Amino acid sequence: MGEPSAAQQSPRCRLVGELDRHDGQDIVRDLFVKPPKMLPLASSPSASKGSIVLARRESDGRAHVEQLLAPAGSALASMYRLAAKHLLNPAFPDAVEAEVQPGRVDPEHGPRGTGNGK
Repeated sequence: MGEPSAAQQSPRCRLVGELDRHDGQDIVRDLFVKPPKMLPLASSPSASKGSIVLARRESDGRAHVEQLLAPAGSALASMYRLAAKHLLNPAFPDAVEAEVQPGRVDPEHGPRGTGNGK
């Protein structure tokens, strides 16, 4: 099978979650894991409870908010919850993100290193 890549071995991962509070602590609830997993936030979020965010789980078990995806109470937040209900996760694993970094795709010939002879 071969050794897993560094990205596959990494304990870090991106997740789409909902901001909340639990036992007096700011958390993000991963919407695309059943049952939902709650991760403590490394710092207080600037968005309000109920907002949907893109976060990164770090090796210390805490999450860092990278981006606000939808404000609390918005139609877009409802769309993310609907996607979660059907496990249609919009966050790609780190290994996939690494594959599509700038410079890996030639606009005229497609992805590099595919063995297509171009």
